[in-house]
Amino acid sequence: MIHNRLNLYRTERGLSRKELAERVDVNPQTIGFLERGDYNPSVELALRLARVFEVPVEALFSLDPFPSLASQLATVAAPAPVPAVGPHSVPGLLGHLLNPAPAS
Repeated sequence: MIHNRLNLYRTERGLSRKELAERVDVNPQTIGFLERGDYNPSVELALRLARVFEVPVEALFSLDPFPSLASQLATVAAPAPVPAVGPHSVPGLLGHLLNPAPAS
């Protein structure tokens, strides 16, 4: 089975099935069949679709299921850990304010 993200890219660009079909010279029903996974595109059609969306073919089609968008957004939204300079210290200016040098 070939998995795809055609519906995602099409709706993101504000295209109807008919408009996308016209751009790649197929019947609008073909776009619906592709989006539902009822039909696998030819190499030529896959390349034309990728050209319309200006993405690599692999961004549209995959042999493996795509990860859910929610899981991808959670990964992107997760803050990166702040590296510690020493035990119980905060780096940078904030560290200087929170961990002042001992008085001599």
